[in-house]
Amino acid sequence: MQALKHTDVDRQLLLFKSELECPDVDYDKMKDKMLRHYEKRMRGGYASGKGVLLNLLFIHLDKNKDGHLDHAELDKVLSEVHADWPENCRPSLLIIHDDSDGDEVLSSEEFVKSFNKTKLSYPIEGVSLVTLDKDLQWVSQRAKQGDNVELACDVSGTPAPPIVWERNGVYLGTSKPAGAPAGATEEPPHYPAVDLGLRVFEDGSLFIPNTNMYHAGNFSCYTPRNTEVVQNHHLDVYTTPTVTVEPRVQTRQPGEDAVVFCHVTGEPFPQVQWLKGEEPLRATDPRKYVTIGNGTELRVRHVDFTDTGVYFCQAKSGVGTTRDMSTLIVMRQDAQSLKLQTMQHRFFVFHDRGISIHEPRSCHMHHYIRPATVIPGTQSALCGDNVDKRCIWGEALNVEDRYIYVTQPYLDRIIVISVPMLAVVEAIATDKYPVRLTYVPHTSQVWVLNWRSEQDRGAKTIQVIRDAVEKRKHVTVHLEPVRGQFDLIQGLFLPPMGRDLMRGMRFGYVSHARRQALSKVDLEELRYARTVDLSRYSCVPVDVAFSALYGFVLVRCQNPRTGQDSKLLLLDYMTDAVLAQFPNLAGRVYVTPDSRKLVALQEGKHGVDIVVMRITAMGLSFHFDIRSTLNVSDVAFYPSTSAHGYDLFATTVDKDDILFLDLFTGQVEMITGAGKPLPASKARFGAASRPIYSPRTFDRYLVSPGYDAVFVVNGHARAVNCEVGGVDDPRLAVWAASMPA
Repeated sequence: MQALKHTDVDRQLLLFKSELECPDVDYDKMKDKMLRHYEKRMRGGYASGKGVLLNLLFIHLDKNKDGHLDHAELDKVLSEVHADWPENCRPSLLIIHDDSDGDEVLSSEEFVKSFNKTKLSYPIEGVSLVTLDKDLQWVSQRAKQGDNVELACDVSGTPAPPIVWERNGVYLGTSKPAGAPAGATEEPPHYPAVDLGLRVFEDGSLFIPNTNMYHAGNFSCYTPRNTEVVQNHHLDVYTTPTVTVEPRVQTRQPGEDAVVFCHVTGEPFPQVQWLKGEEPLRATDPRKYVTIGNGTELRVRHVDFTDTGVYFCQAKSGVGTTRDMSTLIVMRQDAQSLKLQTMQHRFFVFHDRGISIHEPRSCHMHHYIRPATVIPGTQSALCGDNVDKRCIWGEALNVEDRYIYVTQPYLDRIIVISVPMLAVVEAIATDKYPVRLTYVPHTSQVWVLNWRSEQDRGAKTIQVIRDAVEKRKHVTVHLEPVRGQFDLIQGLFLPPMGRDLMRGMRFGYVSHARRQALSKVDLEELRYARTVDLSRYSCVPVDVAFSALYGFVLVRCQNPRTGQDSKLLLLDYMTDAVLAQFPNLAGRVYVTPDSRKLVALQEGKHGVDIVVMRITAMGLSFHFDIRSTLNVSDVAFYPSTSAHGYDLFATTVDKDDILFLDLFTGQVEMITGAGKPLPASKARFGAASRPIYSPRTFDRYLVSPGYDAVFVVNGHARAVNCEVGGVDDPRLAVWAASMPA
């Protein structure tokens, strides 16, 4: 039997009765509790505005999917939301109050309108009235990286109440209204965030100086006088596009092709356009101009003298426009040649018999540093004073193309090599067994992780080399002591600064053996900032990756009882709050240099599942996965030739194959003939048995040391380009660039 619809008189009587049983103040409280509950349950659903959350909530409550909400569907909220409901108020009252067409159900439009038409304004006994306009409950704001930002809180009252700011439930600060007596500020019992320079003004607004990418996300403000009234702010942080082209200058003969490469970064990602002078190129004319990979490459075909000129790669977004230029000179072969200085990209190979420097096109050895070379200012040889002069290396890194730092674990020191001079210039003493190195550009520091033994025993120390890029005598310093002694740690995890969007991140993390926590480290003051407790997630952190976009920290966890990989945690870099956990991502994880994709390796007895996830403002979203029978040793990212972004190359533990994976399409290729890998049992200090090293931005080549040779892979052609043979135990390689003499 069809239910009878209420007449207008009936509806007025029902409305009058409901207002007596559930006054407007309590009715608004009920709706606010509903929104607050589902806001947390559908984390991130309100990031694009209040309307998004309401639409998601409507879809969730519409159990029979008929596009309407009836009394039963609405009252099911009572069983989902375990809250202190106002007496005699129930969600089905929404139909009595807001069913505008009298059909006894709520449409999506009526449901959204119901939450938008009222004002949060209800008193608490003994204190002043606290109000917030419903239309201001969710506010979005944009900022450019580097700007100072002020977030205004619209929670008000008379007299003006103190305002508390939080992010992800972590306390950021409290305002003290003008004229308030000392000690009148009412602070909630939350632990404070680390000092990021934030300030809450007297009027309750939150001031964020020098906005960085990790500030993007959600903030909330309220007053301790009434914690039911909360305003949510979503902050988007955008960047001015950056553009780099190569070559800067090139000469071509008539009839040849000219190629220019362009690397672009920015958030949001900008539109890319090529120009000659100030005129856009006719990209529709493939006989002359060909653009590849959405503008990553410009090819000028069959050049003639009229093609001489300046070519611009231009990137444009709502934040700004940036361009970089490349000059093309077309000249006959018999014309006077131009001597053009270009950067020479070479790779350094560290092996048992010293250091050799090679150019990647032919693998020709450009220079050789012998193991018996005496280090300036010392009486010691490069590889020590042992009889056979065999060199044993830990890890190497490039410091601004001026120096290469490389550890010698068995000699308790770091060797410094001048890139322009191709010579050893210094040895820096360290604690025992220095292994890992990380460079922090904005502080000009090299961080050293010392194992203190050949075994990974969780009793390591950290030392820091200051002014690493300067020509001077260097020494190491320790972190601030803990309880009067140097801290003994397990792992050191620093943001890979210098990547596409990774700039100015002030904090890193360290882990301790078998401890379910991370310690946050201030990179500028060389001290511990705070401890991040992960025990409620049963997480012993074993690795940490960073995303510049949205300020995410990705923590790989092991189960404290079994010691097996268990899950991936997603943290907020600014507050260290855990935003999400992913039990299905329990292996090694890597973030692309542009912070737009995450690659997870799910390793098993019969190979590996490679899972590719997109990194978005909401967190992680699945892109695609592939299954391979290969046992992956190491991975490297390579600038994509089909789009602005990166692809992946992976070496194997027991085969001479290298896997290529297009991170946009999922296309897989195998590169064969890359030589025999080093047996995994011979790899020292946790290094990969078959490492592979990414190229510099515009290089075509990757480098992978094997058992007794070093292989150079052409990333464009996806084939072995050349081989450095006859090398005794090559362990490390590092790229560097310098101007020719």
